[in-house]
Amino acid sequence: MLKINRLRIELKTEKGIYGIDESFDYGLNFIASNDNTCGKSSILAAIYYCFGFEEIIGGRGEKVLTSVYKTSIEDGDLILPVLESGAFLEITNGETVITVFRAAKMQNRDSKLISVFFSSMENVGQPNILVDDMYVHLPNSATNNKGFHNFLEHFLHLELPLVPASDDVARKLYLQLIFSCMFIEQKHGWADIFSGMPILGIRESKKRVIEFILSLDTLENEKKKEHLRNLENQINSKWRALGQLLEDSANKQLCSINALPLTPRILNEADLSRISINKGNISIEDYISSLQIEYNNLMQLTPKIVDNFDQIQEELNEIEKSMTTFERDIRQYIDMTAAEDLSIKSLINNLEIINNDIRNNKDAARLRNLGSELNCLSSLDIYALFVISLFKIHYCQILII
Repeated sequence: MLKINRLRIELKTEKGIYGIDESFDYGLNFIASNDNTCGKSSILAAIYYCFGFEEIIGGRGEKVLTSVYKTSIEDGDLILPVLESGAFLEITNGETVITVFRAAKMQNRDSKLISVFFSSMENVGQPNILVDDMYVHLPNSATNNKGFHNFLEHFLHLELPLVPASDDVARKLYLQLIFSCMFIEQKHGWADIFSGMPILGIRESKKRVIEFILSLDTLENEKKKEHLRNLENQINSKWRALGQLLEDSANKQLCSINALPLTPRILNEADLSRISINKGNISIEDYISSLQIEYNNLMQLTPKIVDNFDQIQEELNEIEKSMTTFERDIRQYIDMTAAEDLSIKSLINNLEIINNDIRNNKDAARLRNLGSELNCLSSLDIYALFVISLFKIHYCQILII
């Protein structure tokens, strides 16, 4: 559920703050005026802008907003330059109320930065109110913890599916695409409900959005079809690999395999009876029978008594010792391999922790570069604090001495 409770637009000038502060009720709300150029489009644009959905109306960032946010406003005969501007938007998911702030024109604050206050708008600025800074329109803003659209997805209790992208990689169905059929653009929306849908690299994006909104099973069925196609390819690959292995094994023994199917199929008794292995011009069964006869003849021979029995026994003992040594080495190598496997697993876990720390550091650096004034410590900040701490400890030791 998503409900917009209140919108406050602030345009700061040398004569004070201009703008609007309106609440929205359940049901149908009209934004009307007696004349054009009174700010209706600016109000709608502010709502898009606070959600980070301004791509629906034709671009990214503050450039899609009207001039009143960026240059000047008119108050009677006065034309007042806009010094700073931004918008607060209070929304609820039916359980929790939050207020979103995004600046349009502000010194040392990038328009990609969004502040989320976990309270209603009237409590914004209170010292006990939790606030968090996030970003939009940067890589991974739909998946990272500090990405606003990732936060908004969870806030609205949505589970966005992974859909095929133009680069053949499964990507999340972006919120901008879904809301493009809910926020109808006022000029071209009458002709095409998806007229404002941004191009974000999702294949058949209109189709995917309709499937998601109507909870259709089309995407799930396509995933199952793709899974079955992959399974078919795996079976074909395994069949070819097994056939090649059989042929290679037969060739090593100077044998050949006949009537082996090249593609997977169900083999009945008749099919199995046609598959044969030959050794030269005779079947493998006849060849094995001839070897068995030769073996039996050899077993009937009387063993010869040799004169160098002691020497042979000594060689046998040496071989047994060597085998014992090899077996001990093998056990040692097995233990070493197991220890290495444990080390690799530990390193993989540590690598995941490091990668997570890197992502958090990158997010903290992003937010700081965008103008966040919250406690976003990057690795450089942490290192600087560490150096300062060492200096303080060393300085205290000098004073004690």
